[in-house]
Amino acid sequence: SVSAVVEAANPAEPSTWSATLREAQLNGIGQRWADTAVNAEDYVRRPVVLFMHGWPESWFSWRHQLRAAAAAGYVGVAPDMRGYGGTYAPAHSAEYTVYSLAGDMLALLQHLGVRRAALVGHDHGANLGWKLALLHPRVFPCYVAMSVPYGGRPRAPPLETFRSTYGDERQPETDPSFFYMLHHCLPSAGADYARGGRAVFQSIYGDPRDADPPEVTSRRLFVEGVPEPAWRRERRPQRLLPWISQGEVDYYVSEFERSGWEGGLNWYRVLDLDWVVTPQLDGRRLEQPVAFIAGSRDPVLNMYGGVESLGSLFGRTCVRQPTVCLLEGAGHWIQQERPDAVNTLLFEFLTEHLAAFAHSPNERASSVGPSSRL
Repeated sequence: SVSAVVEAANPAEPSTWSATLREAQLNGIGQRWADTAVNAEDYVRRPVVLFMHGWPESWFSWRHQLRAAAAAGYVGVAPDMRGYGGTYAPAHSAEYTVYSLAGDMLALLQHLGVRRAALVGHDHGANLGWKLALLHPRVFPCYVAMSVPYGGRPRAPPLETFRSTYGDERQPETDPSFFYMLHHCLPSAGADYARGGRAVFQSIYGDPRDADPPEVTSRRLFVEGVPEPAWRRERRPQRLLPWISQGEVDYYVSEFERSGWEGGLNWYRVLDLDWVVTPQLDGRRLEQPVAFIAGSRDPVLNMYGGVESLGSLFGRTCVRQPTVCLLEGAGHWIQQERPDAVNTLLFEFLTEHLAAFAHSPNERASSVGPSSRL
């Protein structure tokens, strides 16, 4: 099994996944990323795939894909996104708009001497990826989104819409209902997750078939005056799911103990500002080839109208109908739960569209890569 393999090695060691961790000052912040380049020439000699993770994750979420990318002759590049892991976490949410995040990714590629890359995103990284593909189609000429589809720029700011549905988390006296994204906007949210620590990841990666009842069953955000986070509202699994090892979960726990939770939560707090500053995305459709991979049991799909709505969603937002792949019985953490199936689908799609993002011989000759920095 996958778990047996990674327990035998050290899952926290990047070389287990054919990767190396690197750091540089880019776009005004310290960034850390994992990549599978063996030398500086690889960045311009081999096609590059940029992987963007979601919440609450890190480069490590793409470990199976990095190893597969190296084996298939690609260079996989998986950054800790702004606010996570070894990448700097600005304190103010306004520093997490799509323009700051796009600047991080473009600066990273520029640092590596890469002009074009296949783009892959999961969860919040997928939500960002849809926008990056629209804003920078020449840099990202094909896109693979996982778990989070795209319905276009909404008619109203997202948090404003959520507050009209669930109530306003900023006004506890109105007794709002619980919705995790609104809880994430509370100033106390980082501390709420920090006190959970290991229990947060046990709720994410634990087996719900062997679990104790949740500690909090109320549907209100505030329970006896205290905001209760999502992890206390989930069943409490006693063992991990079979596709992830204790060593892998330990790595996630240690990364968030080291870097904290505020940075990742700022991706939620900035949603309305992000909407305000991107009016040019209204009605825009992706023109490049797109693939969408998700688990059939991913609850995120229900936020977009369910599986049956995907065709109409993509019809409004993509010029070409995307390649849609639903993995039966799988959940949200798709690239970790079903790595073999995801890798097969991913690299079949990338191989089909390789000409769109691989460097031409002339470009290889004129690019020098980051040889002085590796």
